[in-house]
Amino acid sequence: MPRTSDSTPASLDASPILLAKVEDPPIAELGGKAASLVRLSRAGFRVPEAAVLPVSWFAPWWAELKQTDAWSRFEAASEAPWTAHCEALKNAANQLSFSDEMCAGLEEMRALVASWGDDATCAVRSSSPDEDLENASFAGGYATFLGVTVDGIEDAVRECFVSCLDERVVLYKAQQGLDVHRPRIAVLVQLQVESDVSGVGFSLNPVTNDYDEAVIDANFGLGETVVSGEVTPDHFIVDKPGRNILERHLGSKSVSRWIQSEGGAEVREETRGEQTSLSDDQVLELTDALGRLEEVYGHPVDIEWTYAGGELHLLQARPITTYFPLSTDMQTEPGAPRRLYMDGNLSDSITSNEPLTKLTLDSTKNMVERMARQYRIPHDPKERPHQDFIIFRGARMYVAYSDLLWFFSSQRLAGQYEIMDVLMHRTLLNLDRDSYRPKEKPGWLAWTRITRAIFGTLLGSRRLWWNTAAALLSPARHLKGFRQAGLRFESEARSAGASTSIAELHDLQGQSMDLIMNVDLPPIFAWLAAIRILERLAKGADPQTQELLDRMGRGFEGELVVEMGVEMFATSRLLDLSEFDDLARLAKRIETRELPAAFLEAWDAFIRRFGARGPNEMELASPRYGEDPLLLLRQLSFMAKAASENDPKLAHERNVAGRREAFAILNRRLGWFSRRLLRFAHRWTEAFAGERDTAKYHWVLATYAMRRSALARGSRLAEAGRLDSRDDVFHLTFDELEAAERDAKLDVRKLALERRRYFDKLSQQVKEFPHLIDSRGRILRPTPTNEEGALSGMGISPGVARGPIKVLDNAYDKDVEPGDVLVAYTTDPGWTPLFINASAIILQIGGMMQHGGVVAREYGKPCVAGIEHVLTRFEDGQMVEVDGSAGVVRLLD
Repeated sequence: MPRTSDSTPASLDASPILLAKVEDPPIAELGGKAASLVRLSRAGFRVPEAAVLPVSWFAPWWAELKQTDAWSRFEAASEAPWTAHCEALKNAANQLSFSDEMCAGLEEMRALVASWGDDATCAVRSSSPDEDLENASFAGGYATFLGVTVDGIEDAVRECFVSCLDERVVLYKAQQGLDVHRPRIAVLVQLQVESDVSGVGFSLNPVTNDYDEAVIDANFGLGETVVSGEVTPDHFIVDKPGRNILERHLGSKSVSRWIQSEGGAEVREETRGEQTSLSDDQVLELTDALGRLEEVYGHPVDIEWTYAGGELHLLQARPITTYFPLSTDMQTEPGAPRRLYMDGNLSDSITSNEPLTKLTLDSTKNMVERMARQYRIPHDPKERPHQDFIIFRGARMYVAYSDLLWFFSSQRLAGQYEIMDVLMHRTLLNLDRDSYRPKEKPGWLAWTRITRAIFGTLLGSRRLWWNTAAALLSPARHLKGFRQAGLRFESEARSAGASTSIAELHDLQGQSMDLIMNVDLPPIFAWLAAIRILERLAKGADPQTQELLDRMGRGFEGELVVEMGVEMFATSRLLDLSEFDDLARLAKRIETRELPAAFLEAWDAFIRRFGARGPNEMELASPRYGEDPLLLLRQLSFMAKAASENDPKLAHERNVAGRREAFAILNRRLGWFSRRLLRFAHRWTEAFAGERDTAKYHWVLATYAMRRSALARGSRLAEAGRLDSRDDVFHLTFDELEAAERDAKLDVRKLALERRRYFDKLSQQVKEFPHLIDSRGRILRPTPTNEEGALSGMGISPGVARGPIKVLDNAYDKDVEPGDVLVAYTTDPGWTPLFINASAIILQIGGMMQHGGVVAREYGKPCVAGIEHVLTRFEDGQMVEVDGSAGVVRLLD
């Protein structure tokens, strides 16, 4: 008899489990899909009858399979490629025989299906414990068979089992951080209803991320044509709060599939593009079901559904795992006026497309609060997301952009990003201000508060403006004082470390803020003034003059990120290439000082100057060059393979000479007034253009001191058993660390564990943090401008290059071989070494003055920024042509 218990048997019970009888579905036995169907049924939805062969039912096959050579080879493999191993395992699995107990279970399943009706057919599909979960959907990974007759169940069950060994499944598990060497599967057998109309539904808009919109796709017959992409279905977008159909697009629906009583599906080809597959009432019924399901599951879901005999049946429901989750307390109520937020961590000062740890956000928050106090900027330290201008939530820092729209048009705001971030610029140009401008003036914009803030800001920033005037009037003299102040701070920052108290760290952070705001920014302002002069001179000029003025925009001496790459390249040439074959051995030889003196001297000099830096360096949890030799050695190994003509020093020297030559020519060609402006621009460029990265460098030095101190505290807490590892310290705040030192009973482990789980989930789920998102989750994007066979962005470094794509999620991701076209979401100074081998660079976030643009120009690499979804749009090995002059990426494959 079929089992009704939801417990796992001590010995193999080969009977199928009836889902209608299950009270509390154990995912470990039933798998995610079957457990979800139980949940749907218990919530009152109409679900076709079903039974499952649980995970334990396949135990004999796993025991036998794990004795094979194919399994041994698979288990020994730790990374892709998996193709050969998966094919060998699938071949072995196809040779397995059903045991007597399994045959008895199959016979019970056949009898069960026969009891569902005369000529009943069924759908047979996988139900792995790993699939249809909140953090892993496995959509389309496992096998599904429709219209299976009683006699076909045995073969379908085998094929479903074999599919869990498919390379697609293994790759997805590896990407989700799941154990690829622990495959598990149950098989679900479900009554196949005679579908009139079927399809899929989403409880949020998967394109815009809008939480208030449901999306439904439908076709006549079975839903397989919709799921597989075989047909263009009818497409509906519905406003959930108002129950209004916002968009209705009738698809061609030229192909449909229909269940046959003898098994299988009949394919019908007919033109039904003018006939809607769903009535308005059915669309709204599906929308209501999606809303209820969100409440049941506690997060957005997608479903497969069908109408049979006019009744709605749900066939499957699973969490949407690819949406962007906005912090709950930043959300407004459904249907209420929306607020607009900008992600401050994508700005040029931070440029991070990864979640930030709690300690990093706490450090940034402390900096913002210090700045707010000094400049009288409205900010509530109690953090009220619906009232604050700056908000720290969801492992990010956000700016309430709606409040700015009270004062400025979106076009005016867009102008601030024209040379810094082309995507942000284009998005703001098309923004509907009225949709996000608050109906009432924000509380912090009261005139009395604004007046105090203006006077306070003018008073608090008097040193900034005085020093800016001094930089413009006397560049050489100001530069001397600027460098002396920087050296004093750098010395103090380097002396701080493990034993530094938290109070002393806050004081050091305050010094860094004072230095950045009052000393580091004036040279940048002077340089920006030079850029504006060059832009003014370029307007209306002839092409040759424009080209000369463009040459004056690169070749800056003293640029820290450029010099870092130059030193790394030079250091990589001081060892034989074979030394980089074993980086762990090389790191040991550096420690024991067994390498040539010239290399060790260059290594030590680099660590003294740049040891605080590294990829994703604004994140306190990120390791730095000074801590981990392998981090630097891996990047040196990329450079060691590069040809000598790729030496960034040569390209940089050409740019410096080209800039000075351009100035000399322009100084002879331009009229007297333009010459006078040009000389100002040249003088400010010579003095200050190389200081673009200095402010960030000083911030990095301060955060490195915080990192060393935090790690020391984390080690003590881990040794005392109060943290699982020392790195969990980055999931606490400075106040919590002080409290933990005062109170040995304070449970900081629980706090850190909860935040680490959220951080890890966000890291896995979010591939692209959006620039602009509103309080109902809608992600704002620019209007596409792509032409056939080409992608249009903004050229931020001139030149044309062809090569194979290499997509990197982060600077550690993979090697960039000579000639590769580097593709990244955004870059920071830790990416600089990867530019050496790249023939060109494609960025999603970037602009003329952003790190990627500056370094690409100095190294003579074409670079295009402002192309959306670069991490998923491009594939490794895809051939492209990057035209940095025109701002176009042409697809050659």
